[in-house]
Amino acid sequence: MRDMPLTPWISPADNVADGRRVPEQSIAYSRYVHHPDGRLEEMGACVLTISRAVRQGQALLRRERIYTHRTGETEVRFDEAQLCNLQPVSTAVDHDNNPVIRTEYDGRVIHSAHPVWPAGPEETETRLTLESTLSAPRPVFEGSSLGMIIAALPLAVGYSTRLLTFMADLKPGAQFLFADVTVIGEETCTTRENEPLPCWLVRVDADRRWTFWINQSDAAISLVRVCEDLPDGSEDIYQA
Repeated sequence: MRDMPLTPWISPADNVADGRRVPEQSIAYSRYVHHPDGRLEEMGACVLTISRAVRQGQALLRRERIYTHRTGETEVRFDEAQLCNLQPVSTAVDHDNNPVIRTEYDGRVIHSAHPVWPAGPEETETRLTLESTLSAPRPVFEGSSLGMIIAALPLAVGYSTRLLTFMADLKPGAQFLFADVTVIGEETCTTRENEPLPCWLVRVDADRRWTFWINQSDAAISLVRVCEDLPDGSEDIYQA
């Protein structure tokens, strides 16, 4: 077993991320891939809705992401976290109305269930459910909510931190992922409606590199654009 890196990382328990910095919002995004030869390939669209709720006296930040691929396939992802520090509570993922992943967080303990298919000489439709209980040294962030988490940090030029995240839909053993977050500058990003918005330009290095454009104002749109660098030199982009 490898030792944990010495680089400090923040946990929801450190109360650095604050969901109150993230306004309620419902934003439509287009997704496309920018290829090295200049081609733009439309991939799909998604609607991201962030709302607040109170359950059993606990204030929550809710994130629902409905993604529709160009083929018509849909994925719905629903996350809940504590409003005060984004300590994750639960995650649910459905593909074409079929439950796929269910994750429950209890402090630093994570209970997860997702489907697996037996390996063999031919394809099979037999579906099994793999259930697991994992623990981290301290509570971790929900990796699929990275944009929302970044928007909840005290951003300023030069700000840098490391997050430990968990993503249940990655292969067992690769579900915990460090993400190094750095605000590298400020930049105006224009929406698809030609609205220029002043943004923090945030670079994230994990298993690959992302760039986030986070709105500097408290208007009802936090994540304006996100770009993921792909291994072939292409860019996978979501644009509000």
